[in-house]
Amino acid sequence: GLSPHAISKWFNAVSVKIKTDKLEEIKKLPFVDKIEGVHFLEKIGTRGNYTSTFDDYVISISGNKYNYGPTYWQNQQINVPKLHNYGITGYGSRVGMCDDGFNWRNHEALNTRRVLGEFDWIFKDDSTLFQREPNQIPGDAFDQDGHGTATLSTLGGFKEGKLIGPGFDSEFYLSKTEDGRSETPVEEDFWLTALEWMEGRGVDVISSSLIYKPFDPPNVSYDYKDMNGRTTVIVRAAETAAYFGVVVCNSMGNESQTNPPSIVSPPDGDSVFAIGAVDSTGKIAYFSSNGPTSDGRMKPDLVAMGVDVITAVSKSTSGNDKTYGPTGGTSFSCPLTAGVCSLILSAHPELTPMQVMEALKKTSDKKDSPNNVYGWGLVNAYEAALYWGMIISNRPDIITSDNHISISTYVISKNNIDENNVMLYYAKSSEDKFIAVKMELAEKIDGTNSGKYTINLPFSINTDNIKFYISASDSQSSRMQPYNAPIKFFFINQDTKTAEIY
Repeated sequence: GLSPHAISKWFNAVSVKIKTDKLEEIKKLPFVDKIEGVHFLEKIGTRGNYTSTFDDYVISISGNKYNYGPTYWQNQQINVPKLHNYGITGYGSRVGMCDDGFNWRNHEALNTRRVLGEFDWIFKDDSTLFQREPNQIPGDAFDQDGHGTATLSTLGGFKEGKLIGPGFDSEFYLSKTEDGRSETPVEEDFWLTALEWMEGRGVDVISSSLIYKPFDPPNVSYDYKDMNGRTTVIVRAAETAAYFGVVVCNSMGNESQTNPPSIVSPPDGDSVFAIGAVDSTGKIAYFSSNGPTSDGRMKPDLVAMGVDVITAVSKSTSGNDKTYGPTGGTSFSCPLTAGVCSLILSAHPELTPMQVMEALKKTSDKKDSPNNVYGWGLVNAYEAALYWGMIISNRPDIITSDNHISISTYVISKNNIDENNVMLYYAKSSEDKFIAVKMELAEKIDGTNSGKYTINLPFSINTDNIKFYISASDSQSSRMQPYNAPIKFFFINQDTKTAEIY
């Protein structure tokens, strides 16, 4: 007679609401192995005041491809614009997010993003924005989709001159797991099932700004000894997702620097990227939680800006689709870092979560002296993307004329690139045999022959459908773009005049 609130295939478990006097009856069922209490999750709180416009605060930095507006600083601090300039924008990566809701269809910085799917795990429908439908009694709180809209925009928003997120070119799956009406224990299981759903749809990165919150007395709660990466349901879920190849980024928490350490879960997971917060000067935010875990592992892993981060404001709160404002918390350092992970995997889709973790740790600013306040330090997106070798942009620039197609791409390496061996292979879409032609170094950016490589092909985009891929080699290795070419290749979209991976 019980109805499951959530069903987990990973744990072979169901979540139900039951009176205590029925527990013994449930325990006697032959298929029941054990019973666990469900714990609270909470969204990491926000700080700051919203404003409707930044018309007097537009920042255009010379030499950058995009105008980041007031979000320049939160991107520049972690060295994101340099990657964007060289055509690494998150294209080809897939990001999943867990939060309280997402009003992405309305806001100007989000309504052009590629959202492949969304699900409300509370009301079991496919809309994650604030709504009050007849079957939702009581319905959403008025600000139900505020936090998720802000975190999504931090990671993947795009409106030049106003807001640009690191991974703006990624694809997204969105999960509403946080119930704004109250703090409900079953949210923990919503989070678990959301991870299963998104992992099953091929996400590469998960960004979550939700943490474990203990039961109210007299219920038994986790405490510091349980922050060992093995005990809570959510950390076991996060570790399982990582085992299946997903990078899991989670806010470190806003519990401040304390003794005993204020670390919560799932940031206590060994394979979970725990992200603390710093201000614009790189100083740790007073609210950012500290480690180590109870079994002695260093946490957080990394830090990014979490003070006065500029985000989109949901229309449910602002009443319009053009509002932006500053806010704070590890809620926002997490999606900034998750966006960097999407950039790394856009350039190197073959990497495992632990290889992405290594690239970030080994290139951050405290890599030689990590600690339980900053972890390995401030993220460096550009250096981390190059840690595992040469990168080739998977967003080639296409310029067309009546009878020519110009194709340009950036090839970047720490090692010397053989400029005579940067090749483009092309064929008409109906043909299987590719023809190799040498690309020319048109714009050199350093002494390794890194730079922009270009070629002109004698085709008309209006009449000729061509496919192509690019290869290059440096003194250490060779690489092709797209990864796994020629099984995968670029196809020029005649409508948008852009190269898309097929």
